Amino acid sequence: ARFYNAPIDGQQPQSPNNSSSEPHSNFVSTAGPGCYIAHLAPTITTDDEAAAAATAAIDWLLGIEPFHPDDFDADALGDIPEIALDPDEHTVSVTNATAARRVCYVTVYDVPVVGRGGRTLSSRVSIDNDGKERECITFIVLCPPTTFVHLGHLRLDRGQTLAEVELDSDVRDYEEHPDPDDTHPKRIGFPLMCSGSRDDNTAGDLAAEYLCTQGEGGHLTHY
Repeated sequence: ARFYNAPIDGQQPQSPNNSSSEPHSNFVSTAGPGCYIAHLAPTITTDDEAAAAATAAIDWLLGIEPFHPDDFDADALGDIPEIALDPDEHTVSVTNATAARRVCYVTVYDVPVVGRGGRTLSSRVSIDNDGKERECITFIVLCPPTTFVHLGHLRLDRGQTLAEVELDSDVRDYEEHPDPDDTHPKRIGFPLMCSGSRDDNTAGDLAAEYLCTQGEGGHLTHY
């Protein structure tokens, strides 16, 4: 689980930057600024109406299209990249040419990304082990089989090439929970009341309450 400082009474949390095609993602979206989630059902591979509905439900997503092996030479099928950059449109896309659902994490560094409708997606800062800060955007995509998912357009500086764009990615087969209806008898109440909270009457201290931002099956990291 990931934790963040809960809002002080009377303050409203910020609007979320991310979106999901499923309303119950078991993840507090305001805890993931700069992260954009597309949790796509496997049925969209064979259902054009479902694919259109899934695209419409994710307000930043450029689009979804089926992958047809017959459109490619047999020798080229093994060379299809998991993350594709279009040289003309500067589009970054997830490609799944397999028969399995796949989990794809894609991080774009130091380049603005434009989503559907010309919307510039909000980025956040990543800090590496040496303390260096960089602007980045991360996409988390549960990709159906034999599907292309078009994430956004890269807004390159004048003279900048796609070869200069730095990406990190992690793509692997989706391992569904063997018992998604599993329950546990023990319960923990949230937010957790920790040292320095209002209940211990510590004068001058703000509340040290923590909210669990993701539960079992959460769509940020629990795949």
